[in-house]
Amino acid sequence: MKVCVFDLDGTLLSSDKEILKSSLEAIDLLRKHDYHITIATGRSYQMVKKYSKQLGISLPIVLCNGGMIYDNKTFSRLLPLPDKAVKEIICYAKATNHFLHVYDKDHIYSEIKDHKIMDVEGELISVGDESKLKIVDRLEDLKDKIYKILIPFKSQSDKEDLIKRYRSVEGIALFPSGGALEVVHKDASKGNGVKFLCESLNIGPENLIVFGDQDNDISMFEYAHTSIAMGNCINHLKDYATYVTSTNDDHGISKAVHKWLL
Repeated sequence: MKVCVFDLDGTLLSSDKEILKSSLEAIDLLRKHDYHITIATGRSYQMVKKYSKQLGISLPIVLCNGGMIYDNKTFSRLLPLPDKAVKEIICYAKATNHFLHVYDKDHIYSEIKDHKIMDVEGELISVGDESKLKIVDRLEDLKDKIYKILIPFKSQSDKEDLIKRYRSVEGIALFPSGGALEVVHKDASKGNGVKFLCESLNIGPENLIVFGDQDNDISMFEYAHTSIAMGNCINHLKDYATYVTSTNDDHGISKAVHKWLL
């Protein structure tokens, strides 16, 4: 059994947030060659299920950078942030005028009342299904366990300041992704998530192929035997990649599949 794990934003998704026809056809070919397919993403399940259905995924899905693993209508792994860390992160972000979203197991919360939500690259996008986004008066008053906090940064120096400030917070891990900083449990990473997935399927990293483009993909590149970076990836991800393909808009998935996996 071989498993291909795809990051979503910047990898499997084009700049228009769609899966290219060439990528869908390449995934069909992989399945005909006995590959199994799943996703590892910084997104929550609410923001992934459309693509999961489109791809016909039956394997567990790695969510929130490994903070959640969703398997057959339930969560087989959950790593919530420490309550104290959540309050500290929210209070500092608000004190420094940083907009943020907070993710529990079922919903995404915001204090912004314009029915928009951040994607994992820190960009505001319209919400078609408002049930995905819950507006609250005070994020720090939420009672449910929190699995991810997403904070867009205003500049490179702002990103560095946020990382420096939050690095001392106990029990968390930080992942810059595009224009945002993702905060998750200290043991959450895509690498740990795909390792958990492989162990549950009783396969080794030699049977794992991963695709990605950002910092939060490094850990799964280090774990997998074969890793493929997109042409639009951050430069240092190439240092961890077995291969580098074309960009997410230039049929990079299809080209990689035909060149290296079939």
